[in-house]
Amino acid sequence: MSEAGFEGSFVDGKSPVRRTVIVSLDGPDLHIFGNGADVRWPLKKIRADDSPGQGEYFISVRGDHDARLNVKRIPVEVMAVLAHKAPHAFHKRRLQRQGAILIVGLAAGAALLVAAAFFGVPRLAKPLADLVPAAVEARMGQGILAQVDQTIGAPLDNAPAQAQLQHVVSRIDSVAHAGFPLRAHLIESEIANAFALPGGNVIVTCPLIQELQSPAELQAVLAHEIAHVTKRHVMAGLIRAVGAQISLAALTGAGGGQALVSIANQAAQMSYTREDEAEADRAGIAYLEAAKLDASGLATFFDRMAAEKGKDEERGAFMSSHPTSKARAEAARRRPMGAEGQSLNSEEWAMLKTACAPK
Repeated sequence: MSEAGFEGSFVDGKSPVRRTVIVSLDGPDLHIFGNGADVRWPLKKIRADDSPGQGEYFISVRGDHDARLNVKRIPVEVMAVLAHKAPHAFHKRRLQRQGAILIVGLAAGAALLVAAAFFGVPRLAKPLADLVPAAVEARMGQGILAQVDQTIGAPLDNAPAQAQLQHVVSRIDSVAHAGFPLRAHLIESEIANAFALPGGNVIVTCPLIQELQSPAELQAVLAHEIAHVTKRHVMAGLIRAVGAQISLAALTGAGGGQALVSIANQAAQMSYTREDEAEADRAGIAYLEAAKLDASGLATFFDRMAAEKGKDEERGAFMSSHPTSKARAEAARRRPMGAEGQSLNSEEWAMLKTACAPK
């Protein structure tokens, strides 16, 4: 017998398409169906994360780490059944206990990183990053975000401009299935930069907006940074960079704000591996194409970087951790789209550029 259904947003982990689905309880299973989806998750294997708050849940199933179900509101009567049939996933006290166990486990993992400093950190960073649940990463990101204005710059005091940037990120978020909401932050700074924090906070500075030449370039840069989040490059990079600090200070708050300031600085100056950069380029383009957005901007952005850096970059490519801008431009080359492929129209783009103009 199936319980009354409720609406959710589902990603099957095999494609970036996010489907609006109906979710219902059917005997021992959670039944997810509609818009081409028809899967059953055993209740005994599901995990629930309510870190977004206000009744919103991210639900996953053991054995399929890429598939995710996002539910804005679970009806009270259904929640009562879930609390009975899947207490391991929905019982608050048990969730808190699991969180405490996770903190201890991450602290132990940090100690292992310190012990392995001379032979294993690069290899251990990615597996450890993959073990960090979305809820923990989101809390970590919020703590680091609070310190960004001390290290990089203050948020731009322009609500319409902030909303325009968030609009672009939301278009990409609709296909990226990061595991937590993606949030854009436009900040005033002296440097041109874009970078991602753990937990889906994407930072863009006003000087970078001034350097970009089209909405296509902006959405390409944002898609690239979002891919660093979804592929867990940010978490892995911070683990490599600050080791025990990231588990103890960012997660538990130990060490105070100074430790978080240090981590925020590391995030802004993150250096990824060649493999990470290439993967973020590919994934970012895939997100744009899935969202029906112009993906040509990544190539034009790298074309300009290649022209600025010239032969010096080519000569240093062997020792560099990044592929050359020329090589990345060629790999990212896509046919430009018209107005329908732009997340911002010409007036919105001009408004954003004006908001970020030097005062």
